[in-house]
Amino acid sequence: MGANGRYGDHMLKSRTQATSVLVNLDALFGSAGTPAVPGLELHGWARGALHEWLRCSDGQWVGVVTYLISWNDDTIFRAERQLVPAGAMRQE
Repeated sequence: MGANGRYGDHMLKSRTQATSVLVNLDALFGSAGTPAVPGLELHGWARGALHEWLRCSDGQWVGVVTYLISWNDDTIFRAERQLVPAGAMRQE
């Protein structure tokens, strides 16, 4: 799990009950080309916490998710309460 493993779950704790998920960064950001933010590892799976589900006007489901992304220097970026399509995550 890379650098995320040594930080543990404390970076994903919230005041509300959340479900552990894995977020597919390739599905969110694309697997080809350069990253949108130089230095962020935007490939593979990231550990996350699903806070709630929202239904889109077209009937699709998106989750409100906080997830962890590694920087090249092994520090962590915490993406707070991002909308993630249901197909881009799975239960951990």
